[in-house]
Amino acid sequence: MEAQYKELTHSNYIKMKDLLVGYNEIDSQSIWLDFLLNLVFSWPLFLYSFNTSNLYLFIVSMYFLYRGAMLIHEVSHIAKKIPGYRLAYNVFFGWPLSFPAYIFDHHLFHHGKSTYGTEKDPEYKYIESFGLKTLIKPILSSILLPFFQLIRFGILPIVLIFLPETIKLFIYKKASTLVFDTSYERIARNKEKELKMMMQNDLASAAYKVIILVLILKSIIPVGILIYYYIGFFFCSSLNMYRALFNHLYLNKENKKLSRTEHLLDTTTIESGVLTNLIFVIGLNFHTIHHLFPEIPYYRLKDAHKKLIQNLPKDHVYNETVYKSIFDLVWFCTFQKRSHSCESDQSLLQGV
Repeated sequence: MEAQYKELTHSNYIKMKDLLVGYNEIDSQSIWLDFLLNLVFSWPLFLYSFNTSNLYLFIVSMYFLYRGAMLIHEVSHIAKKIPGYRLAYNVFFGWPLSFPAYIFDHHLFHHGKSTYGTEKDPEYKYIESFGLKTLIKPILSSILLPFFQLIRFGILPIVLIFLPETIKLFIYKKASTLVFDTSYERIARNKEKELKMMMQNDLASAAYKVIILVLILKSIIPVGILIYYYIGFFFCSSLNMYRALFNHLYLNKENKKLSRTEHLLDTTTIESGVLTNLIFVIGLNFHTIHHLFPEIPYYRLKDAHKKLIQNLPKDHVYNETVYKSIFDLVWFCTFQKRSHSCESDQSLLQGV
């Protein structure tokens, strides 16, 4: 590899950015049309598949419910630029699925130059080995997660009304963030404002569950729909956990501040595959370019990636993060990752 491409230097980064001029422009019409697509093919198909016992339509509805839930990622990046987008997400996906948008607000720490991979990053935890335990943990966790979510966003919000502020603050810090590292403690800069936000969103989530309970008790909808909902929640949770597991290599054992090159090398891109498209929805398989340029909207990540591949030298460090399929990435993580670390990668780049 030639010297100028060994690291992602500032000048190297600027050249990449120049190649992608215009890709960061947001087309609100495309955003809303995609949102509507997820809405139409999720809840209506879910209810219809339940009433008709149609397995195929149920699977389709689960995919779009998962895709709709994953829009929480886009809320954190583009909602401020699109009026009403955050509220629409909460009403149709966030509150009914117990994933209100505020639990992902700290996602921006996952992109910070000084916070990625550190203890301030809620979505990062060093993984020493992608062994059997690591690979089956998402499935085991997803079995229990629906019950946790029912308690956290169904029962607890009502109970919290009567509990002191110290308890509310504890819940906000320790159980109100979508995390990869379960030891993460959320930061509360404006305690009064943030607790109010939490309570409003949590009670809205609980309201959906209360309504469903009332409809079941009045025999307006059958209790069997809860089984469908549980299966769907398990499906969506499992896919999301595997998506998070393979979006990065999690090489930063010391949780130190990483260089731009180390950050890039710890992130993955999966170019193709049916399974890839099923798990890594809304462009999340093009994760390296997303971390390099988080301002690029999700529906343009694929084209932006192709633009870089076509114009960057073949020995550019960006290409080190690209895998042809999810099977290639799983193979690397399972059988090769143990011999890697951020330090060893950097040493290799420096030619040491």
